[in-house]
Amino acid sequence: MNELYKSLSHMFPFSVMEDNIMLFSNKLKNGKPNIWGIEDHIYALKLKIIDKTIDIVAIVNQGGPLGFATAAIDIIHEFAIENDYKIIISNDESGGFWDRIIAKYDDGIISII
Repeated sequence: MNELYKSLSHMFPFSVMEDNIMLFSNKLKNGKPNIWGIEDHIYALKLKIIDKTIDIVAIVNQGGPLGFATAAIDIIHEFAIENDYKIIISNDESGGFWDRIIAKYDDGIISII
């Protein structure tokens, strides 16, 4: 888990890992990475890891770097493959982003629940 956290933290100015939760963002709220809200130019990621499952709880790119979300998913996917994890999407409000990602990898590692 530390390897995944370290790899992703390079993409964000702010990150924190508490137990099985990882938060990453370019903005802070109450001293922690802000992963919610309607702020302009926020890009953020929240992961919850239980057993051998990585739950991508939230991924936000409101004006962040072009390709940021795909680059973050590439890192998570590579870690999952190398360490025999599964990736789940528990809250799909993407309008098709996850369908494209699942088709891109086409290996059964990522699923929407």
